[in-house]
Amino acid sequence: GDSIETLAFSAHGRMLVDTTYCLANTPCANVISGASFCIYPAHVQKTFPEDDQLKEMGIEAYVGTPLIDSLGRVLGLMAALDSKPLREVERARNFFRIFAARASLEVERMRLDRHVLRDVTGSL
Repeated sequence: GDSIETLAFSAHGRMLVDTTYCLANTPCANVISGASFCIYPAHVQKTFPEDDQLKEMGIEAYVGTPLIDSLGRVLGLMAALDSKPLREVERARNFFRIFAARASLEVERMRLDRHVLRDVTGSL
């Protein structure tokens, strides 16, 4: 799609209201469309000059990975942004692989639970 909805969104140590985020001309679009890990350790604003949110938040580095279900379908993405350049690229890559796998399982489980609940309550 053209946009995504956040399930959890925090900035500066605070949880924020979930939002809809337009994917056009953003690093997140590359994660979703390519269904692959993307990392921009520095200069992400220069790489995506049309992404106003990167500018507004003063973002310098971006790490994002797709969340893939057990059938290989993209469920969404997990991303982290920082106002400083990323120095430990390989560490970030390994961290995201581990947590994306766990998050994917949880999102898939939540969707299945919702589907089962809808089937059960719909038949009562």
